[in-house]
Amino acid sequence: MPINYQSQTAKYRKYYEAIGGFAKTPKNRAYTTTIFSFLAVSLFGWYAIRPTLQTILYLRREIIDKTDISKKMEEKISNLIGAQATYQSVENQLPLLDAALPTNPEAVSLVQQIKKLADTTNATITSIQVASVPILTGDAAPVETKNTPATGAKSLTEFKTKTFNFSVILVGGYPTLKSFLDGIMNMRRVVAIDSMNFIPTSDAEATVTTDGRALRLVLKLHSYYLSK
Repeated sequence: MPINYQSQTAKYRKYYEAIGGFAKTPKNRAYTTTIFSFLAVSLFGWYAIRPTLQTILYLRREIIDKTDISKKMEEKISNLIGAQATYQSVENQLPLLDAALPTNPEAVSLVQQIKKLADTTNATITSIQVASVPILTGDAAPVETKNTPATGAKSLTEFKTKTFNFSVILVGGYPTLKSFLDGIMNMRRVVAIDSMNFIPTSDAEATVTTDGRALRLVLKLHSYYLSK
């Protein structure tokens, strides 16, 4: 449908004439000027204040985040102080931990401890067999220990526990062998007994000790150590 430009022009001309007549009145002109001035000031004022408001909101959010981080840091510092105090309280006992769970098999040292225990309890060792395991420290894989910055304690999180088997055969009276077993359980080195058998000695090899007829004790054990 064709647009009638003449009718449209006449329609808008009436609007312009009505507005023009309204604006010619001094009172209306003052109101109009005031309104447009207020709108202009409000518009420019908003664009001027908006960056400041955004900066204030950003700073408030940053203050909240920094406060939260500060609280978490204070908690961590408090935990580190507690860990430092705990470490200092047990620092003198750390050599006992190293003796109980060394960072390599230390099989020779363990055999020497068992022999010394047998001598102390008057038991006679007839055989000691150790499974295939690095004997000397230099043969074992090197283990590096890292110290934590806060306490200087060794970090064991990167190590895993390994075991090796060994067996011991002893001869002695029952009280003697019992004392030997008690000594095994009280050793600083962690040793676990897998099985034990008391076997009477044969008539040909039977001997009488101060605590009765001799028995043969067959022990199967295993011990622990740390390794990467």
